Amino acid sequence: MKIAVYIDAQGQLVSLYEPGRFCVYQGSGSDWTRTQEIAFAVGDSTSLATIKTTLASAVAQFDGCELLLSGSVKGFLYSYLQEECGFRIWKSQGALLDQLAGVEQREHERAERQRNAPNSCAVAAGCASGGCGGGRARRVAAAAVGSAPDGAAMAAEDLGSGRYRIDLISALSADSKLNSRQVLLPILEGTAFDRLEILCDHLPKWFAPKLRELNLKADCVPLETGPGVKAIVSHEGCSPQQEPVT
Repeated sequence: MKIAVYIDAQGQLVSLYEPGRFCVYQGSGSDWTRTQEIAFAVGDSTSLATIKTTLASAVAQFDGCELLLSGSVKGFLYSYLQEECGFRIWKSQGALLDQLAGVEQREHERAERQRNAPNSCAVAAGCASGGCGGGRARRVAAAAVGSAPDGAAMAAEDLGSGRYRIDLISALSADSKLNSRQVLLPILEGTAFDRLEILCDHLPKWFAPKLRELNLKADCVPLETGPGVKAIVSHEGCSPQQEPVT
């Protein structure tokens, strides 16, 4: 397995906003070899275009590695890596080799959950021919190695009858340190829903691949209250439940 880490001059895991370097490790268990080292620093630049170019140039040298272990997960740089580059990012502290082994273990656990995930809504949620029934499978979200996820997970609004709603626009406006992955992934992976409404100004690039990975689908309609879209997420093979008549 390949895992990239971001460390300072003392070899400690730090935030991407601190001077440091990327190192790519390859190995397994307690046996890891450093294969690459790439210097990186945001510097004094305030141009997002310049920062994105610098970061993209660095990760282009990762030789296909899309896992990053860092001392933080907050800020634009992490959002860019997750949403634009498809990285999975882990936050931790402690002995580096121990943390590499921990990330490897969690990644294997994540892959095992995906292999064991039911491949149809009928199996996953007790879906009858007319739609999803009351028995809904619950997926468990993976937590970062060595620490709790940075920032409390936001709960979706329970609308009843297996329907939930999350206002991503309001969530991101309320806390600029959050990104769409931090808000939506715990809900997509950890909430037992038949239908999930996501209100957003646009769908992030990681969204469609993640839905396929979780055996979910989404229908999108324009928001009635202004610019943006409402993504209606349901299980593949199931018809989303109709809005109750009031």
